[in-house]
Amino acid sequence: MSPFKYKNKKQNGVTVRYEVVTQTRVKIPEDMPKYFLADSAEEAEKTYNDFKGILNKIAHTYAVSTGLPKSDLFGEGLIGLARARRDWDKTRGSVFKAYAIFRIKDAMMEYVHANISSVSIPSYLRKAQSNYNNLLRLCTLYDIDRQVAEDGKSSPRDLPEKERESFNKSVHNIKRAAKRAGLSYKDLVERVSMLPKNVTYNENILHVESTRDIEKIEAMITVEKLKERMTEEEIAICDGILAEKSLKEIGKCFGKSGSWVSNKIAQLRNRLREEIERDTKCKP
Repeated sequence: MSPFKYKNKKQNGVTVRYEVVTQTRVKIPEDMPKYFLADSAEEAEKTYNDFKGILNKIAHTYAVSTGLPKSDLFGEGLIGLARARRDWDKTRGSVFKAYAIFRIKDAMMEYVHANISSVSIPSYLRKAQSNYNNLLRLCTLYDIDRQVAEDGKSSPRDLPEKERESFNKSVHNIKRAAKRAGLSYKDLVERVSMLPKNVTYNENILHVESTRDIEKIEAMITVEKLKERMTEEEIAICDGILAEKSLKEIGKCFGKSGSWVSNKIAQLRNRLREEIERDTKCKP
């Protein structure tokens, strides 16, 4: 193998490897704890035993939602768990379990996006996704707590009649699909929430009806184009926004407040703007 096949570059303090000929990004092996999940064999075994049930459940849900092998997803979840153990800061005051689940899901979704051409979404999930997106759209448009949509409750009475009918119809359709699939309403909604983001974008871009939907699509496109300029922390924050989490919810994953997340977003926006302007000026 030619020693000049790869070239390393520094981006935001992170070393990124590129293949010289194709200029495509190549993954560099990550530094993990000595025994992958911990620094001692005993602690690594305990961590695995504590999380294997959670890993199995999340991997099963992703496998059903995407058609990808459950064993592969389980393995990717282990990588996410190892990253959580490596990066967790006890001084932040956050609960390790919550942070670990966040990193496990993040690792599995990363695998889903890398194998998007192999994803096969069942028709009942596609239909449920469409109905659930309608519920979230109405919640955003009329400032309704999204928990109403997640719990499958009837629409608030102060909604306009047409929107109230649309809301209740979507809830009814999801409940019917859940019953046919032998699932609870919440289990089906959980599967829908784990569908790949770009599949959602491709199928629903022609049905955008709210400013929030437009912001989400713009955010998706921006994240995909600018990921190579961003740190893992910044990507996790953006993914949280795409998942419609509040700034407070995102901050909890890092043991921080919502204002900390807001400042991080502002810093990211300013830094990316400066980098893009600098790159533009350097072009001939």
